Amino acid sequence: MRQCTSDCIVIEDAGAGVIAAQAARMRVIGISGDSLGDANAVDAVVADLSEVRVIKSPGSASFCLQLASQK
Repeated sequence: MRQCTSDCIVIEDAGAGVIAAQAARMRVIGISGDSLGDANAVDAVVADLSEVRVIKSPGSASFCLQLASQK
C-alpha cells in the first residue's frame, strides 16, 4: 500500500518517536507521560490508548481516529 506520509498518523509515547514521525511529515498523537517530551510538539495528546477510537469508513480502506476530547 503506497501512502503519502502526510496522510499518516503516528501514535507515540516517546520523544524520539515524535521527532522521527515529524521528520517524515506525519501527524502525531502523543500519549502523555515523562518519556513523551514536549507535549506542544505533537498535534494532540491523550492519556492512554483508551482515548483513541478507530472508525473504519464503510466501503473503503480508509480509517478515522476519534479522540475522547473530540466526542
